[in-house]
Amino acid sequence: MRLVVGMATFLDSFDIFSIAFVMPVMAPLWHLSPVQVGMVFSIGFLGQMIGSVVFGFFSERYGRIRALSVAVFIFAVATLLSALVQSAAQFEALRFIQGLGLGGHVPIAATYITEISRQAGRGRFVLLYESIFAVGNVLAAVICRIFLAAFGWQSIFWLSGVAGVLLLPFVMRLPESPRWLCARGQARYALDLVRGLETGKPQGPGPLPAPVHGGAAGCLHVPLFLPRDSLRLLLLTVPLWFALGLLNYGLATWLPIIYTRQFRLPVSDALDYSIIRSVIIFIGTIACSLAIDAIGRRKIVMGGFLCAALPLVALALMGSAMTAGWVFFMTLITSFFVAVLMLAVYLYTPELCPAQARGAFTGFNAAVLRFASMIAPGAVGLGMSHGSIAGVFMLFAAVGLMVSGISFVMARETRHLVM
Repeated sequence: MRLVVGMATFLDSFDIFSIAFVMPVMAPLWHLSPVQVGMVFSIGFLGQMIGSVVFGFFSERYGRIRALSVAVFIFAVATLLSALVQSAAQFEALRFIQGLGLGGHVPIAATYITEISRQAGRGRFVLLYESIFAVGNVLAAVICRIFLAAFGWQSIFWLSGVAGVLLLPFVMRLPESPRWLCARGQARYALDLVRGLETGKPQGPGPLPAPVHGGAAGCLHVPLFLPRDSLRLLLLTVPLWFALGLLNYGLATWLPIIYTRQFRLPVSDALDYSIIRSVIIFIGTIACSLAIDAIGRRKIVMGGFLCAALPLVALALMGSAMTAGWVFFMTLITSFFVAVLMLAVYLYTPELCPAQARGAFTGFNAAVLRFASMIAPGAVGLGMSHGSIAGVFMLFAAVGLMVSGISFVMARETRHLVM
């Protein structure tokens, strides 16, 4: 179950990072300016933002697996069609549609894995699944390094699209989340499903019985949200997810182009830098997976943002003395801690919310991340157009420092909570 859902997350990671490697090749073909390149990135994140909200509510009504299956289908079809485009306008339209699927399945997958895990060791269990995201990052860099030169940019979309089509039947056969069933008042159905998991014969989603209004015996009933609770949670989680969208996707989508346009490095050298960055991100995710149950969610979130921001402050202060080597080294440190944080919030956010709204709440916060992701490429593109890369780094650093302070004041520990 964890592997199948993880493969869906792998495809998300592979797509997000491969487009960063593909654009340095596609942009000259279509004579795209930095602002236009930023628009290509942003339109995909707009689709992901909408998909996060829509599929979050879809998963509450129809179940995690049905929502996940539809999202993977949309992603696979749009990705295959992306290999056939003839213009930037066609590509942007498909990036938006593809984004709907990507934005939908990532928060649902994180919620699902959280809901099938037990309290003891939940952090390690969930984050080892999330580490597949980092594997997609590494493979995106390696595959693009090989396939772009040998087979052209279309080959990247063929690979990703075919993988999505092959994955879909496995996703559709996954058993539904027992905790989602309990939230619908189907304790007996959930119990049968869990027994099937324990005997090695889990059921697929199948025909679900009608919900029992008002809960059922044996189900933990938690009020959805009290106004003060929802406000407190949003004041914490929205800044966390927004800052990560800005930091992660602002750097991931633009670093290869910064190397090639700002510092005149060959595309091959930019991809080599990206491969090293991807390996560091993978190390960060494994370190977070092994440490988060011992250290705790609060300390990792609070310290991670601080450590991610400080190298960007150093880059901004360099100004005109900035070199490709310094950018590579400093963003490598930032990328390590951002990778840790990206895993941590996908575990931490579902833990903060009761089961009755977990999918929708995680989906909403993922939409915040996608909104920030949509803004970030355009901001970097605008900064490059005006020669103010140092100013962009300072902006990103200020956001990271602010969120570290918010976490210090508002974050609470959840590692000992029973879901």
